[in-house]
Amino acid sequence: MTMVHIWNRNIWHIALSVIFVASCSKAGEPVVPSEDVQSMVSVSAGGPEDGPEVKAPVIGTKPSSFGMMLVEAGTYNSYQDFTSNVAVTARDNDIDINNTLWNFCYTGSRTWFKEFFFINKKDGSNNDVNVDVYAYAPFNGNLTPALLTAIPYTFDSQDDIMWADQNQAGFTFPGDGLSAAGYKNRDIHVNGEHKYVQFDFNHILSLIALQFKLKNTEHPYDDNSGSNATTYLLTGVRFTAKNGTVVKTGTMNALTGAFTKGEVNSGTFVKEWRGRESNPLLTISSGTEYSSPFYILVCPDSYIDPSHHYTDGDFTIELELYTQEKGYLPYSTVTINAADLGGNGLEKNKKYTFSFTFDNHIHFDGAKTEDWTDEYLEYGI
Repeated sequence: MTMVHIWNRNIWHIALSVIFVASCSKAGEPVVPSEDVQSMVSVSAGGPEDGPEVKAPVIGTKPSSFGMMLVEAGTYNSYQDFTSNVAVTARDNDIDINNTLWNFCYTGSRTWFKEFFFINKKDGSNNDVNVDVYAYAPFNGNLTPALLTAIPYTFDSQDDIMWADQNQAGFTFPGDGLSAAGYKNRDIHVNGEHKYVQFDFNHILSLIALQFKLKNTEHPYDDNSGSNATTYLLTGVRFTAKNGTVVKTGTMNALTGAFTKGEVNSGTFVKEWRGRESNPLLTISSGTEYSSPFYILVCPDSYIDPSHHYTDGDFTIELELYTQEKGYLPYSTVTINAADLGGNGLEKNKKYTFSFTFDNHIHFDGAKTEDWTDEYLEYGI
């Protein structure tokens, strides 16, 4: 009972214009002398451009947050302490294609700004120090530039960790699109002129998506909405994995995208997500449309062991449902078979969707594979 839907490479484009006026600094904010040379910055960040809407644990087509690290050019020494790990996040979760608004928070500060800029720095001989900019996603306040090669991952966090193409040594921008406007991430001279940096993010994980719909029943009940519609509530998901099939911890190298496994499960691994009638994980209504997906992020087989091959039943998913009419229903069990993963097991940058219909039983609706498209989108403030 399973289904496939390929989650292809995510390379995003988020354009943001950023300006910062430092004369009104408050406690906890960086204090910038007005005579310092400041360069206004435009940041373009991107991902899999035309992907589907993505909910809570997963960064979608446009990141809800990412981190920028500014270092002295050619080193991993912080350019300034307050720009060693800058948080960038969408304002009020507003991630609109045409007009995304962004906030910026400097390292060690609790104040958010709508604008951002580079500030000139001098060395001991009063020479200008150029700046390199790196990025990763999602933002993690515990990181420093020294940890760019070892960003931590845990299965339990269900965070979609990502790295940017421009972090690679020797990366050069092509002479087209945004890059033709002078985008540059390395060896930036802060001279008061407008600067442009760009990040194209990539997934290293695999995404399992579960979506559901409810077959029309003979005896619908009133759900207090006045629609007299039947509704099932998903109140529990239990993910079970056989010995040696789940990477529980590891690290990502944000400079290269390489992943290093840490602990792999010894014995049966179980992860549960719980909801309740008043706050379910998902609401499943009768009709022709599937619910919003419930997502589970996992490391691909190759990160467990290059010789590892997924076998039928390595992963089992159990679903708990509640209805006003029947109360809590017995767990429904979904076994993921190798054929449902496209024949290659789990692969990075891919999404595997499993679709089901409920009545008195659970019905698997088949498998579908879909590549994400690479259409350029530009949006910003």
